[in-house]
Parts: sequence; C-alpha cells; structure tokens
Amino acid sequence: IANNLSTLTPPFNGHGCEVYVRDCRAGAIYLASFGARGFGNGASQFPRLSGDGRSVTYESRATNLELGDNNAVRDIFVYDLMQGTQTRIKGVNGEADGESTEPSISSDGRYIAFTSKATNLMTRIDKNLGVEDVFVRPLAHLHPAGGGAVELLARHGGHRPRDVLAGELAGGEQPEPHAPR
Repeated sequence: IANNLSTLTPPFNGHGCEVYVRDCRAGAIYLASFGARGFGNGASQFPRLSGDGRSVTYESRATNLELGDNNAVRDIFVYDLMQGTQTRIKGVNGEADGESTEPSISSDGRYIAFTSKATNLMTRIDKNLGVEDVFVRPLAHLHPAGGGAVELLARHGGHRPRDVLAGELAGGEQPEPHAPR
C-alpha cells in the first residue's frame, strides 16, 4: 500500500506517500518506509511485495531512511518483514551516483530488479552514461555472503524490471550479465 492518508497508524507524515504492508492473517498494518531517523522526509512509493510475503521493495526520495544517504536521488529499498530490517541498494563503492526507480521483486523473493541511471552499481564501468538500464540483485536473506552483486540485465530499450524478472529468471535460474556496450 502506498498511501498519503492520515487514517493509518502510524499516520501520514506530510512528506508524500509512505509504504505500508498489510498482514491479512493478523489484520495488522506495518509501516515499511520507516528509517533510522523516523518517518521519511520524502515520498516513498511503488511498492512490490514478494509472493512469499517476506519482502517489500519500493523507491524513495527520502534521505533519512538510512544514515549516510547523501546522494539526493531516488533510491531502491528492500524491507524484510521477518527480520524487520531495511536495505538500500548502493553502488560498488558507496552510494549510487544516479536515480534508481521502478523496483520489482521476483515471486519467490530471491531477486529484485530495478532501473537506474547510476554508473557505479557494478564492478565494471557502465559507459552508458545518463541512460536507464535494468539491474538485478539477489536478496541478502537468501545469500548469506551479503546479498550478491548487482548485475546488468538489459540496456533500457523498452524493458521493464517486472518483465525482465518474469522472463529471464523464470524457474529461479541465475541471471546472466549482459556485456557492456
């Protein structure tokens, strides 16, 4: 649920949409876009819940959901409902140097995919500066070594993260990185 209404608890903070998750069994609603410094100071939106209900991913303009978020661009977050932990997708040597948007999560919750203009998400140099590409990342709770590396799945040319996950990761196989152009 992405919501900007004051009828939810905790209530709307006045900075745009927040991301909530509703537990249908327990009848509870949880705020997912809540960080180290409280409510987000910018809109959090476009949530996607994994099929197993464990993780929700979303994009956010908030800069206070994680300490040290200084890049002033939209970032992708993954909230693990079982552990109560939140992870921001970062670049190889720190913060992403460009906007990341359109998060999607595989039905089994093992991977997230998203578009990004960042050039520092992978160890190899992205020479496609300023153009959105589609990336995929394994999630940490299923990959104890830290979540695995971000991989380029497709140059942006009409590909959407949800379509890439549905097509390229069907059956749970590992993504094959595409060679940079």
